Amino acid sequence: MVKDMAALLSPKKLLAQHVAYLYNAVLLPRLKFRLQTTLFSENTIQSIVTPMFSVIRRKAGLAATTPLALLFLKLPFSIQNAFY
Repeated sequence: MVKDMAALLSPKKLLAQHVAYLYNAVLLPRLKFRLQTTLFSENTIQSIVTPMFSVIRRKAGLAATTPLALLFLKLPFSIQNAFY
């Protein structure tokens, strides 16, 4: 599900803020709904959502080594953490 959405959005001409909105409003609620019946560790969930973070970094023109903490800041992306 996450890899499919990342592959779909990667070639599109979207801003990083658009991809962050799609992550927060579409992908994260779907993921939370599916995770209600299964238990995963924090590392597993982070590995599931990593492709979307890569797309957001690429669209924002950030390096691939940019810390995730920068993406979780309130501005400019305000991405919600999937684990909390």
